[in-house]
Amino acid sequence: MRKRGGSIREERRPNKHVDCNTCVHFFITWDKRYPYGCRAMRFMSANSPNKDVFEVEGRDCLAYKDKTLTWNEKEDSRAKTNGGRDRNIKVNVIV
Repeated sequence: MRKRGGSIREERRPNKHVDCNTCVHFFITWDKRYPYGCRAMRFMSANSPNKDVFEVEGRDCLAYKDKTLTWNEKEDSRAKTNGGRDRNIKVNVIV
């Protein structure tokens, strides 16, 4: 049974805050005023995006997705996309 309130991320990472550097959606911009960005929430910031989200919402970012996948997660994602086998691509190779 899940505890009331909070998010799923809090249950998996009980004593750690979200770190944007390990998130899939995090990117570095070319703008000197706003060097950090979040693709999921579509904004750029002078601070790390997780700090801005925490300041506004009062909780960790719910769009956080870890960059590093385990072997099982890679296999699951490959199975969902059918490994690209559903495309009809013909390649002619002459050796």
